[in-house]
Amino acid sequence: MKILHVNFSDNKGGASISVMRLHKYLLEIGVDSNLLVADKELNEDKVISINKTSQKISNIVKSSISRNIKLFFKSSNKNTHSINLIPSKLLKIINEFNADIVNLHWLGNETLSINQISKIKSKIVWTMHDMWPFCGAEHYTSDERYKRGYLKNNRPVYEKGFDINKYIWGKKILKFKNVNKIIVTSKWMQDCLKESLIFKNHPIKEIPLILDQKFWSPVNESDTAKKILGLPKNKKIITFGSDNYLGNDRKGFNYIIKIFEYYENNNDIEFIIFGENNSNRLNNYLKKFNVKKKFINLGKINDQINMKLLYAASDLIISPSIQEAFGLIISESQHMGVPCVVFKNTGSESIVEHKKTGYVAKLKSVDDFIEGITWCLENLNKKEKIINDLIREKFKTDKIINAYLEFLKT
Repeated sequence: MKILHVNFSDNKGGASISVMRLHKYLLEIGVDSNLLVADKELNEDKVISINKTSQKISNIVKSSISRNIKLFFKSSNKNTHSINLIPSKLLKIINEFNADIVNLHWLGNETLSINQISKIKSKIVWTMHDMWPFCGAEHYTSDERYKRGYLKNNRPVYEKGFDINKYIWGKKILKFKNVNKIIVTSKWMQDCLKESLIFKNHPIKEIPLILDQKFWSPVNESDTAKKILGLPKNKKIITFGSDNYLGNDRKGFNYIIKIFEYYENNNDIEFIIFGENNSNRLNNYLKKFNVKKKFINLGKINDQINMKLLYAASDLIISPSIQEAFGLIISESQHMGVPCVVFKNTGSESIVEHKKTGYVAKLKSVDDFIEGITWCLENLNKKEKIINDLIREKFKTDKIINAYLEFLKT
C-alpha cells in the first residue's frame, strides 16, 4: 500500500509531531509511507515538498493574501482561522504521486485550497487534528453552526463584518464530497463529527496518536530533574503548559487563574507554566486579575529532552482546556507515569483513566478540578509504574498501527 500523508509542516505544531511519528513507524514496518508538506524544515526520509525558494515565496504570498482577506472579518474567537482559498502547488504533486491512499492531516495556513481538495484523484482518508474540516474558517468554535449550517440567523454575537465562516463552510459542504473516510483521535472529536452536517454520514474511526513508548517512559529521577531545572525539591510541582494560552478561552487559562487564587497561601506547592516566552506579557495579563500566587515561567520548550525533564520533575500535570482534539502533553506525561487532571467532554478524557491515572473533572467546574488536584496528590503520588503500565497497554503502538492500516484497507 502506497500512502501519501499531506500536512502543513514536518516540524511545527502538535499535528506535525504526530504525523512524523506515524510516518516513521510505517516506514520501519515496511509500509511505503511518504509525507508531503508545504513548509519543510527537516531532512527526513521520504519527506517531500516544492523547492525551498518556491516554498518560501509561496508561503509568504499566500499568508499575505489570507491575512488581508481576514481584515474584513472581526471575531473574539482567538483560535486559528484558515480560509484555504488560494491554490497551492502541492495538488500537482499529489495527483502525480498516484498513491493508493492520500491521508490528509492539518491543512491550515493555505496548505491546499478547499477547491483543490475536491480535485484529489486518489482515495482520501482525513485524520482530523481539530475542528477545521467541518467548520467554517475557525479551527475550534464554541458555537454549533457546524451542526445546523452556517446561516444568517445563527451567527454568534462575537463576530462582525463579512461572515467568512459562513462563506468557507458553504464551499466545504459542496467540495468535500470526495473524502472517503475519517480518522479522529478522541471520542470527543468523534461525537463532534457525528453531529456535523458535512461529515456525519462518513465512516469514522477513533484511532489515538502514537508515541515513542521507549522514550516516553518513567525515569524515577524526580529530584535530579528538579535540580537540573532549578526547581525546589521540597515542594509539590504542578505544571500547566500550552501554546497560545493567553486570552484564549479554549485553553482554560481562566481556570488556572482561579486555581492560583485557591492556592495563594499554600507554600507547599510550586506552579510551573510553560508555552509563553514573553514573561512581561504574562505578568501584565495576570496583573489584570490581581493574581498574587508566585509561579515559575519556563517559556517555550521546543525539544523533547527538556519536556521529558519537566515531566519527570512534575508531581502533577493540569490541563483545564475545554476543547481539545487529543492532548499530546497529557499523553506524553501519562506515559512518563505523571498523573493528570483534565476536564470531561474533551479529547483528553480519552487518555486519562478517572481515579486510576488521574482525575477527569466535570466540564468547567473549578471546584471539581481543584478536588481532582487534591485527590491526585494524595492518591497517585509515586505511582509512576502503575500509571505507565495502564497507559502503555491502552496506547500500544502495534495495536494503533494495526487499527490504522485495517481501516485504510476496508
